[in-house]
Amino acid sequence: MATPKKKISCDISIDDPISSDTESELDLADDDVVELNISGTLTFSPTEDGSKTPKVTAIDTGYLRSRNDSGISSFSARCDANQTLFEVIATKTVTEGHTNKYVVYTLAVVRNIGTDSSQALVERRYSEFHRLNNQLRRRFPELMQNVAFPKKTITGNFKLQTIAERSRGFEQFLSHIFSFEEVRNSPEFEEFFYNRDLKLAYHYVNIGDYQEAIPLLQNGLHLQEKILGESHSNVIETLCALVVTYCHIESDAHAHSYAKAALNLINDDGQNIFLVPLLQTTIGICWRIGKDKRHLESQLSRHVSDAIDAESRPQLEELVMMRFKHLGEQAS
Repeated sequence: MATPKKKISCDISIDDPISSDTESELDLADDDVVELNISGTLTFSPTEDGSKTPKVTAIDTGYLRSRNDSGISSFSARCDANQTLFEVIATKTVTEGHTNKYVVYTLAVVRNIGTDSSQALVERRYSEFHRLNNQLRRRFPELMQNVAFPKKTITGNFKLQTIAERSRGFEQFLSHIFSFEEVRNSPEFEEFFYNRDLKLAYHYVNIGDYQEAIPLLQNGLHLQEKILGESHSNVIETLCALVVTYCHIESDAHAHSYAKAALNLINDDGQNIFLVPLLQTTIGICWRIGKDKRHLESQLSRHVSDAIDAESRPQLEELVMMRFKHLGEQAS
């Protein structure tokens, strides 16, 4: 005799549109009910009051994933804790005009599971992943020989299963190519993740629209920290760019915070071209906000011979704009 089945009421939120076989979206009212058949494993975990609460721990499609207390999916938690991890956490279908329709994948980048549960996010569509794949195969044909990439399909691009399979494929693709140092440091890889934000920030800084530049710099910085590591020279450059932009809008408290972070990373390295101008800028900030600057002045005196030497060095903003200009030249 078969075990009687019980129905359990629960709410499932899915960011993707529910599409029919013809890929047309359903027009649902607020009180409409949609029944979804999802295969997988449902386990029950006891709560504090002794009752049991259903919890999805595995789904055949791999699209819905359980999350641990740190907010990291079970797929990512199984990876090496010292790696930078990539996970598609959401998708959405975008329609432009009457004919242009595509799926945008929200990609989370996490570094050092267990010590860092924060995520840096980027949104990319299939064509952008596809362009990165083609660019890297042209530049690194041998390295990319065994790297798998989700194939293009003529139909079914908006089906939930297709989106789920592509999401897994993108995660595996990025994890694979990230294992190659040459790829991680390539301009194509940098462009895909953060250089486009930095270039747009350069445009806004160049025209004096610092408020528009700041969120782009912050997002670029967050991605650089996850992908390159917090002590990378590019991270220091972006921190300095944030110092400059916050100084321009007279937000000295924020400028001081980013300047302090950059100085901690430079760690009194006299070979770093940002050290002296950053010290000079930070001393000025401390003077304006009434913070003790004597230790900074002492540090500066160790790296410049006299006032003439100090004045002959490029200013922090000059160095930042030179870096931004270099990014623009890479794109041309």
